[in-house]
Amino acid sequence: MWLVSALLLIFITSCATSSFADDAVIRFAAEPSPPFVAGEDDKPASGALVEVMQKVCASAKLSCTFEIIPFRRSLPIAIEGIEVDGILPGARTPEREQSFLISDPIIKTAYSFFVRVQSTWKFRAPADLNGMTIVAYGPSVTSITVQEAALHTSATIQIEPNMPRALEKLAGGRYGDNAAVVINRDIGLLLSREQKISGLKLAGDLKSVEYGFALSRKSSHAGQMLRLNSALHKLQNTGEIQAILAKYGLQDASK
Repeated sequence: MWLVSALLLIFITSCATSSFADDAVIRFAAEPSPPFVAGEDDKPASGALVEVMQKVCASAKLSCTFEIIPFRRSLPIAIEGIEVDGILPGARTPEREQSFLISDPIIKTAYSFFVRVQSTWKFRAPADLNGMTIVAYGPSVTSITVQEAALHTSATIQIEPNMPRALEKLAGGRYGDNAAVVINRDIGLLLSREQKISGLKLAGDLKSVEYGFALSRKSSHAGQMLRLNSALHKLQNTGEIQAILAKYGLQDASK
């Protein structure tokens, strides 16, 4: 009888240890958005923000995983904090803060306008949008931001689900003479280089934005935000975060 009891105790302990090991992992859903996050659907992620977070988690002595999951699928499950605990990138918006704890900023970037090189148009204020066709990747925070900016103008907003295709169509004049694509500046510059899309230039920033990471308020790991932020600050102070971002040509938000 004692042997059966002993085996049962070992089995229970083993199950508990396995469950604890699973629960101890902070799982991030990473939206593919090179150079911040790169990778294939449902595969381990890479990119500048992932590399930074791997360093932060290691410094905080926490186990983290990063899996590529498109935003439309990752957001609802991340809000619940069960299948995944957080998301990358994490931008601070009032709507996002209702469901997530947003980290301190890591990368500084912007939502920027791209136009054809022969265009004289430049964005300085919402009034400049009058008469323009503005193409935005979406649905996304970028498309929502430009729709809000264009609310009292005569601009036509067109949503495109494919970023490289939008830039290609712009370069080819498919949207007309008075057109611009609004997209994250660093993503747009990288796509233009990688896809060899020529004939485009920057024409002003719609909005500056800072990226970090986000943890669901419902996640069992929400309480680790302070620990992760502390590790992030330590690595920023030693210059290790800046060194990672420099490899990708990205701007450090802590400066």
